[in-house]
Amino acid sequence: MDRAGVDGVMVERTRVKFVNGRAVTTRVLSRTVLQEAIAARRVVGRENRSHGSQSGEASWYSFAPGGGLTAAHPWLPFGTVVTVTNLANGKTVQVVINDRGPFGGRIIDLSDEAFRPDQPRSPKASVRSTSAGERSGGLGRSS
Repeated sequence: MDRAGVDGVMVERTRVKFVNGRAVTTRVLSRTVLQEAIAARRVVGRENRSHGSQSGEASWYSFAPGGGLTAAHPWLPFGTVVTVTNLANGKTVQVVINDRGPFGGRIIDLSDEAFRPDQPRSPKASVRSTSAGERSGGLGRSS
């Protein structure tokens, strides 16, 4: 959480009807806000402040949770935005880490949408992952 919220203050005038000492109806006559409430500000996603990079193999997986331009990484915090560059063609894609993995020597698993090539699907690609950059189409696309 980036900023905690602050409760507001409101004065409410009511009319209460009592019968035999018990409240039977309550009617609001007016409401006046004395101090506005301030909503909490939550930061969703995180910038990789270390600006580190890794080079290695990436793979794709079609059962990625949430869909979209997402990825799995063994230790980066969920919500971290990462730019992945295909070393074979120089194309980049920006993804959000929302799952754990990969296991077996790869550095990142990309969702199907992030790893969609124009030619028949290759199971792996040599990539470099770094901190966030500009969002683009996919690792296999050429322009």
